[in-house]
Amino acid sequence: MALSIIEQIAQKILATVQSMDWEGVGIGVVGVSFGVGSGAFTSPTSGAVRPEQIATFQPKDYRIVITQGDMERIDAMSCPGNPPSQAWMVVFNIACIIRQSVDDVTPIDTLKNHFTSEVIQALTTDPWPTWDGLAYNSYVRTIEQYQASDGSNAGHMLKLEVHYRTDENNPFSVRA
Repeated sequence: MALSIIEQIAQKILATVQSMDWEGVGIGVVGVSFGVGSGAFTSPTSGAVRPEQIATFQPKDYRIVITQGDMERIDAMSCPGNPPSQAWMVVFNIACIIRQSVDDVTPIDTLKNHFTSEVIQALTTDPWPTWDGLAYNSYVRTIEQYQASDGSNAGHMLKLEVHYRTDENNPFSVRA
């Protein structure tokens, strides 16, 4: 089965985050022990997921959850032709979740900032920003703070905006 261009982009975003070279050094009880060394990521991730309709994942410490927002047409970036190309913009919401241990005295903002920065670093390397030619531009639009009302988890929500084109009559065909 052929995949639509937007689904191919979504899978590349997920694969990029899943393939991060996690060193697993991470957080110590007495504070942060983030090493730089080989350039590997130091936050001990518990994986990245795109949730199913009925979510079966748990919001674990250092979990990355990717959901897709609405797709909007961008008429100014569409092009005439036979068939014409249609430009689209979609925002992927990338939740970077932290569930801090009660024994950890590190400020929660320090943990969130470091984890989110590593996710941004991974996302903005190759195949960024074109996702192997499937898109013509991508950027991090905003980074929003969030905290669960019961204090069980906190984190950042990255808004990753991706612009791409397809044939007007074929969302499976990428256009330059």
